[in-house]
Amino acid sequence: MSIRSQPTPEGSTAPTDDDICDEVLGRRTGYVTGLGYAVAASSSRASHGHCDARLREMERRHEEDRRRAEEDRRRSQADIAAL
Repeated sequence: MSIRSQPTPEGSTAPTDDDICDEVLGRRTGYVTGLGYAVAASSSRASHGHCDARLREMERRHEEDRRRAEEDRRRSQADIAAL
C-alpha cells in the first residue's frame, strides 16, 4: 500500500512529499528546515569549481551532439539527393 493511498485521520492533512521522504528515507543531509529537500546554496570555491567543470563538460557534450546532428542531417540530404 502506498503512503499516499493510506487513509488520513480526521482533522489532519495528507502528507506532503517532504513528509513522505522523511518517513521513507529519514532526514538526510540536504534537508533545509522550512524549505524541504532543496539544494542548499554553497559558497565554497570547491563547490563552484565543481559546478563550473560540470557546466564545461555539458557544453562540450552539447557541442559534440550538435555537430553530430548536423553531420547526420547533411548525410541524409546527400542520400535523398542521390535517389
